[in-house]
Amino acid sequence: MSRLGTAYLRGLQAIGRRLNYGTNAFDREWDVLVVLDACRADLLRSVAPDFDVLGRVETVRSVGSSSSEWLENTFADRPETPKTTMVTGNTWTDRYLDAGALAALDEVWKYAWDDAIGTVPAASITDRAVTLARERNPERLVVHYMQPHHPFVTDPLDGDDGLARTGSHSNEGNPWVLLRRGEISVKRVWNAYEANL
Repeated sequence: MSRLGTAYLRGLQAIGRRLNYGTNAFDREWDVLVVLDACRADLLRSVAPDFDVLGRVETVRSVGSSSSEWLENTFADRPETPKTTMVTGNTWTDRYLDAGALAALDEVWKYAWDDAIGTVPAASITDRAVTLARERNPERLVVHYMQPHHPFVTDPLDGDDGLARTGSHSNEGNPWVLLRRGEISVKRVWNAYEANL
């Protein structure tokens, strides 16, 4: 991340710590919370008719505008945290969650990272979530997928290259940077984003 990007993120985090906005996930009823990182509600609504399990897509304001802020504001000082098991592909958990405060924290990104696609495959998250649900029967289970967040995973059915990262510290494969530069079209980015979801 560039210095400007880091400064921007730190600024958002500082604001987020001082403002009380959004609805904490623990203030709602659920047994399993599926987090689709960086998923836009309009995109989810557009694909919902293709998946019976989704039903009606509703929205609530998040307690964080970044992963770090969401993790801090969701899990800190909540009585539900010790009863919650989390399976995650999000690397920010290492810095912003106390594993000892949860019933279990399975950081799948630590052992199932795929260098070829630059992220954790969704199937790895699903497999671990199913296993932990069966083995531990947690009171609450958070399943945090990185998809549809960039990098967009290759879609072998249409030959899309996935707009995957070309390097962990490079913006060359970042679709948002390429879009700002005018090097790729909005349609291509949107299609890759939708395919990733």
